[in-house]
Amino acid sequence: MSKSMRDSKNKKSRSSSVSVIRKLEDTANAGVKITEVQRLSQLEALRVENQTKIFASMCPDEILDHYDDYDTRSYRTTLMLGDVSGFTDMTEKYTKSGKGGPSKITETLNSYIGAMVQEILSHNGDVLKFSGDAFIVMWKLEDGQVMRDIASEAIKTACIIQKHFGTYETEVDVTLKVKLAIASGKTYFTSIGDAATASYYIITGKPVWEVKFAEGLCRGGDILVAPSCWQWVNPNEYIYETLPDGVHTLIVSLSVLWDNAKDSYTDDNISSSSSSSNSDISNSSSSNDPSLTSSLFYRFSAMNEKSSENTTDYSLRLKVIKAAKAKINNELRSYIQRPVIRSVEMDEPLEYLTEIRQVVIVFVNIITGEMKRKTLIKLVNGAFLFVCSIVGEMQGCVNKTSLFDKDLIFLCIFGLRGDKHELESQIGLRCASKLRRGLVKFQHVRSVTVGVTTGMTYCGVVGHMLRREYTVIGMAVNKAARLMCAYVDKVVCDRESFLLSHLEAKHFILQEAKHLKGITNVGPVYEFSEQMTSSDHELSVNKYPILGRDAELKTFYKMLQRLLGTSEVQENTDQDDEHKTNILIIRGEPRTGKTRLLEEMSHITPNHVPVNYISLAPYDNQLPYVLLRLIFYVPLEVSEDTPGREKQKKLSSCFTENDHSNLCSLNHVFNVNFKMASEYSKLDGRARRKNLKKLLAHLTRKCFSVLWVIIIDDAELADNESISLFRTVAKLKNVFFVLTYGNKLSQAYTIPSRIANDAKIIDLLGLDKWYHAALACQVMNVLAIPADLEKVIQERSSGNPGWIESYLISLLQSAGVVIKSQTRKQIIEIGLVAPSTNMLKRISDGQPFSAAASYPRKIDCNNVWEMYQSSFRDSTTDSGNDGEYDDESYYNVCTLTSNFVLEDIDTEATIDTILLKLYDSLTPLDQFLLKCAAVLGEIVDRKMLEKLMQGTPERDIGISLVKLFELRIIGCAVGDFSRSPGPAMLFKRVHDPNLNIQVRCGCRGIEVPEALADLPNYASCGLMRFKLNMFRETTYRLLTENQKVEFHSKALRYLQQNTRRCASCGGGQFNRLLGESALNEIGMGKGKKADSASNELRSSLVSETEEAIRDFNAARAENNKAAESSSSSSSSSSSSRSLSLFQMCRPIEKSPTRTFSSQDFTDCECDLRLLTAYTHVMEHCRGIGVKTLLLVAILEFVEVCLSTLNIPQATKLLAEGDELVDTIYSTAEDELIVLPYLKGKIQTLRGRCFLESGLIAEAMKCFEASTRIMHYSFPTNSILIKLKSVYLLEQQRLALTCLRSFKVGVIDGDAANYNDQFASCLAQMFIVYRLKGMPEHARLAAIWGLNVALESSKDFFVLCTSYANMMITAHNYRYTSIIPSLETDAINLCNERKDSIELEELNAVAELYTRIFFSRWLRGLTEEASSIGFIAARLAHAIRSINLKLIILPRLVQLLISKCRYGEAVSMLQELEFISHNDMDQSGRTWYCALCMDLLLESGISVLTLTDCEQFYQQESSKIMNLRDSEAAKRFFTCMWLWYVRIGDWEAAAVWRSRKVEMSLYTIYTRLSLSVSI
Repeated sequence: MSKSMRDSKNKKSRSSSVSVIRKLEDTANAGVKITEVQRLSQLEALRVENQTKIFASMCPDEILDHYDDYDTRSYRTTLMLGDVSGFTDMTEKYTKSGKGGPSKITETLNSYIGAMVQEILSHNGDVLKFSGDAFIVMWKLEDGQVMRDIASEAIKTACIIQKHFGTYETEVDVTLKVKLAIASGKTYFTSIGDAATASYYIITGKPVWEVKFAEGLCRGGDILVAPSCWQWVNPNEYIYETLPDGVHTLIVSLSVLWDNAKDSYTDDNISSSSSSSNSDISNSSSSNDPSLTSSLFYRFSAMNEKSSENTTDYSLRLKVIKAAKAKINNELRSYIQRPVIRSVEMDEPLEYLTEIRQVVIVFVNIITGEMKRKTLIKLVNGAFLFVCSIVGEMQGCVNKTSLFDKDLIFLCIFGLRGDKHELESQIGLRCASKLRRGLVKFQHVRSVTVGVTTGMTYCGVVGHMLRREYTVIGMAVNKAARLMCAYVDKVVCDRESFLLSHLEAKHFILQEAKHLKGITNVGPVYEFSEQMTSSDHELSVNKYPILGRDAELKTFYKMLQRLLGTSEVQENTDQDDEHKTNILIIRGEPRTGKTRLLEEMSHITPNHVPVNYISLAPYDNQLPYVLLRLIFYVPLEVSEDTPGREKQKKLSSCFTENDHSNLCSLNHVFNVNFKMASEYSKLDGRARRKNLKKLLAHLTRKCFSVLWVIIIDDAELADNESISLFRTVAKLKNVFFVLTYGNKLSQAYTIPSRIANDAKIIDLLGLDKWYHAALACQVMNVLAIPADLEKVIQERSSGNPGWIESYLISLLQSAGVVIKSQTRKQIIEIGLVAPSTNMLKRISDGQPFSAAASYPRKIDCNNVWEMYQSSFRDSTTDSGNDGEYDDESYYNVCTLTSNFVLEDIDTEATIDTILLKLYDSLTPLDQFLLKCAAVLGEIVDRKMLEKLMQGTPERDIGISLVKLFELRIIGCAVGDFSRSPGPAMLFKRVHDPNLNIQVRCGCRGIEVPEALADLPNYASCGLMRFKLNMFRETTYRLLTENQKVEFHSKALRYLQQNTRRCASCGGGQFNRLLGESALNEIGMGKGKKADSASNELRSSLVSETEEAIRDFNAARAENNKAAESSSSSSSSSSSSRSLSLFQMCRPIEKSPTRTFSSQDFTDCECDLRLLTAYTHVMEHCRGIGVKTLLLVAILEFVEVCLSTLNIPQATKLLAEGDELVDTIYSTAEDELIVLPYLKGKIQTLRGRCFLESGLIAEAMKCFEASTRIMHYSFPTNSILIKLKSVYLLEQQRLALTCLRSFKVGVIDGDAANYNDQFASCLAQMFIVYRLKGMPEHARLAAIWGLNVALESSKDFFVLCTSYANMMITAHNYRYTSIIPSLETDAINLCNERKDSIELEELNAVAELYTRIFFSRWLRGLTEEASSIGFIAARLAHAIRSINLKLIILPRLVQLLISKCRYGEAVSMLQELEFISHNDMDQSGRTWYCALCMDLLLESGISVLTLTDCEQFYQQESSKIMNLRDSEAAKRFFTCMWLWYVRIGDWEAAAVWRSRKVEMSLYTIYTRLSLSVSI
């Protein structure tokens, strides 16, 4: 409930208590209000309990008992230190392998260390700390115990851990082993810090140093006991060895049985104990009030606790329950990390803290000297408070504090959730430098080393539900720790921090390369040395010209010329308009070249104009008046080191005697000591300031009698005192101020208004890509660079010159590039990029300024031809006549080496950081919504989003969307919901350009829910999109692997259940969309691989998704149960009839031809929907990471692409599928069925792609490879082909007649799938052989294909295709006896199809009916032919096949004319004319003219005149001779010849006769059937 609602209800409650009379009248209502207050109180109590539980789980028991005691307490203890060996290797391998990276690392550690923590808690151990791969446990001596008890308990716990959790095999072939060290003695526990800011705790004492030393002697799997612990136990209870040092003992195992008193607990005991201890909490937590369960707290708590709270055994750590009852959340707050506090206060589940994000790691290592324990604790406390204050000021977080012997270590993190900054790498480096400078001043501190790294890490909570901590894990953390240990007494950083710091290279010193344990690719390491003092030196002149800053230089030069012209006339003008300003401000992102631009401005300034360059340092803003002093010191010819008397003398010379009495006003400004006059001491502060301004104005006139140019670099670092007086100095027009402003660490572009209002401001952007190669050549002092390097710079630098410079320097230092000498000819041969010479050489130097001579000519990047001319021009020809470059001389060039790795390059991440800052500022619900939307893609369907956010009220989603719309994060994608149901992203979207500007929803057909009626219309938007795709990518990268699997699984489930057919097809579900049949094909076979693939699928998908898939497939199975039962009953009746030899040989009865009249795909959009749906399905399958599921999607998607002729996409998918098959099914046991089946299917599909593209030879190779892979041998010898054809033909005759029950439908399951795949391959081979003119091969393919298909009789499409191919072959080879059986079986096959039919299957039926039509036509069965011809024509129309209609209609018209059915013939002719206009070939038009003449000859009916026919021939004569259907030309010529014979025009008849084309009936039928296939 919101705060405003609570306030309003409290107000009502107070007002109701005013009048006693009203109380008496409204007793019932008053009771309701009291109940409401109680409900709010109960809700708040539950929130506090939940917060306390979370805080308590992040603190050890010692803190829960003494959270407010900051004194040192001593105990007799036993300590156990555990360290996981192999963690560094695992981290690096997970990072390189791409198998989840930091997320997988944390998942592995949680499952490994979490189990050990569970065991420790069950043995009364107190886990004091654990960070990443290490933990330390304390057993404290309690009343009634002796040291032997806790020492034995610790050793026993260690033995159990080593027995059950000693080794752990990871996915990246790294074995984790835990090594355990144990010591006993007096331990001192101290809470450090203070309750108001930050608190932590340390342990000191001899056992701490002993356990640390013993751990260093351990190997993975060892248990090492120090003498301080071994002295308390009975050695006879253990199998042990003494180490060679004679001091430490290695425990092998226990020699006695387990202690029954401790190990006799059962699950029932735990449950009863847990239930009794949790009774109060559970009672208070159970509430049936609907307002509570719909609150934000309950909604998030349900998500967080549903899977963990109910299964957590609090009896293992009862102090968590005790703390929750005591409600000490505020007392524990100082011990908790800031991101956790922020998350808990917002009632956000801790899972929301789990993210993958880029952070900066700062590891601080302090080496202390010898001192007493109390002194050491005092030092640690002081250092902790100092580190927390500095890190907190700079938006960082102190995550860990560790003390071992003389090493005091702090882990600081920058860039965590809520603390993101564009310059976090720079902040981390500056913080590291500041920490080191402060810590070395502490007494007893010998050295301070700081390691700084930047990288992607896992940020989240690790450990056990009862004992956990918030931390970061990843290679960046390991690397920072290694750097901290490898280098001594300095601040060192890695390459990424160097590149992303936006600091000049002069701050970094390359260090000697050292081996870092567990890190193979260390890269260059730098010492960071921050410039601490400002400078007033003159700028040096760069030998290279500046690039891409022409406009800025011209602005400076024009202002300078104006001031030069006015300074001589008006020495003291006070004109402040924009055109008369003497202040130029250049602002831009760090390292965009502001300092380089200042250098060039100084260079082009005339020699007679003095220039004062001032570069401010980071801490100058803490020194009052430092900028004013730097402005005046140069003209006064003094410095900070000048003695005070000399400064006073210089200052006095600038004033008259009358002003000397007031010179004491300058004391605090110039650090001088003028005697204070009595009159001055009587002035108040306002008068003194007025006097100071007057003196500064006079000093300015005296010092700057001529025009000066004062350049102030990094003016954002100026002190406030100087800024307050800056306008006084700037009023004099004899001073031209040029200031640069960049980003401060806390706020961007903080230009004071008193300066900005009087200044000309220029925004400095990144360099255009045209100049990147030239800048690279300038940095490396070379003539040319590789094209690949230029591409990388252009893609990753964002035009930032400083990033380019730092990146190139790091490349040179890491040997990623080398400088070589090459001739001009060699440069051209190896293809290096050589920029124009005028970008590498100043045309004029030391001459008076000229816009054309001092910097290169500006190239208009919008003028494409000019850029082409400049890039094409040989650079060596631009050097003029100086002859500097020639063909034989050698020049330095840059070349790449094998160390150049593109993946190691970090992009300029300013925009990404800004987006993360915006993301962190959102509420948990907003962030959750964005994460779900990021999984769905750039276009987000509302219903899918609600599915992923299941359990979140509709109104809360609407309110969150309103906020995201108004922040311009989400916009409307304009969906049309007035159409058929299904995901809106599958439909065509409406274009509305105004929505890019306006905040509104443009979706059509949206029904606004009642809960959202009072919200803006975009709260109900049905189809949304990310305004900036980079925001989606940034949000998606925050998800862990488990979150990705969960969200992608839900999205995939939604697509599978809700992807519907188009309205013209009935809007039902598709027969196959990642359905059970597809999964069975991939999981076919009985070997172990099939089982493992199935198990992988089931274990990877969340249980909710599994259940949905099973329900969906079960529903689909129920829909087909009737058809299967009828089929099985007919099968059983057939088997009973087979007992009779007479019935066995009985011919199949002919059934009526099924017309499929209910099927119409004329307006079908299902293929387009499937293309879109499978695109999303593929993304979600990849997100889930189940390879078998992805393979299913790929194979189904390829078939959709083939049906839509999207051949390039199908080819790309097949290549990916081939790699997946090799990855999944690589063992030999799968080669019998699974691997050959899948490989054969992929090769067949690839052959179809080649066939559709017209590449016959390549298609044939694929089909032949498929047969070989599936272990079939297609004969190549002509004799063998004929023999096998005869044999298989006889087998087919028997199968179609007397042996049907023994040959047809006799195999099932995996063998049936295997057979159908081979039959599909043979059907494609039949087409290819006929195209290549190989009839014998085609005959064998047709016969063999039908035989194989009949054995399974499962795939309707394969059967139709095989029957059609066999009918062609039977007619070609005069197999007249088998043709009736083929025709009858084919018709019966179509009649038996009961369920819905797909477009591809209906296409096969249409082709089958067409071939039956031709068969009957060729056999003279005109009535039967015309009957099925009409059906085939209608099916051709239903499947939108123009080619099929152009083949059927002409023959159907001929039959109608022969039967004197002229009216129907004319109707068919009109349809033929209509569709012939949509055919690029002239076969249809030729048939139309020929049949019109035929109708005229037969009946005298004129549909088309003779003149029109002759005119058609004259216009299209060249095309008619090369028609696809040459029978059309033959018919046309014959009819024209016959017409002229009838009218007696013998000359014309002779001409038409000469054009007659003779074709045999065999050739006609072959070409027609081939046309149908194509």
